[in-house]
Amino acid sequence: MQDAPLSGSEKTFQPSKDFEISVSKCPARFLFQVLGDRWSLLVLGLLFRHPQRFTELKHALKPVSQRMLVLSLKKLERNGLIVRLATNTTPPQVTYRLTVLGASLKEPLYAFHSWAIENKGRIEEAQRAFAGAVRQSRF
Repeated sequence: MQDAPLSGSEKTFQPSKDFEISVSKCPARFLFQVLGDRWSLLVLGLLFRHPQRFTELKHALKPVSQRMLVLSLKKLERNGLIVRLATNTTPPQVTYRLTVLGASLKEPLYAFHSWAIENKGRIEEAQRAFAGAVRQSRF
């Protein structure tokens, strides 16, 4: 099945003068490198709700390994999206919360999530059609 043609507003989309397609200069590419691993978006999604301790995150993100969760948390912290708060207790308690910058991602990430939900069926249909076309072209 072929997708519907573009509507008038989609045909006339004009990116802003700051819209950069260049691979080396695209700011969105950098953001996808920061958020594009398996766990970072899920961590942010949990932290949008409220600050969470490391063990809460690990439990909520089963089957994430401790190593992968630590790497994702460090990457988000390094990029200014979350902060790590450690208490001086025995055993130490570590809590993660969003920074103002991290919280500013909530609206665009929810919009992206909504788009994914709305279009999941269409994407799966396109994948099946493509797989069928590839199978047919091999014979």
